[in-house]
Amino acid sequence: MKYIVFTETIQDLEKVLEKAPKLFADREKFPGKYPKLLFPNHTFLDTSPGGKWKGFAVVEGTPEQIAKWVTDVDGAWSLKYIPIVETALMMELHEKMKK
Repeated sequence: MKYIVFTETIQDLEKVLEKAPKLFADREKFPGKYPKLLFPNHTFLDTSPGGKWKGFAVVEGTPEQIAKWVTDVDGAWSLKYIPIVETALMMELHEKMKK
């Protein structure tokens, strides 16, 4: 399944800087261990009052791969996974459900 992954907050920038290179290298070395990165990490500014820099990426993976990634980044990033489905597939499923 595909997911948009939002980086809600970075609790500890030092932990992120410490963990990220190892995690990304591990994902390259063992591609089946973690979700596949379909759209690389991007950053944006939340423009609401008091807004902070946030990020997002698009990944594809099994529940096990998602759980492994979440477990490994625990304490550094606060991530929010939103499942996404192609619109054409959703329309097809909707039509089937009406019958």
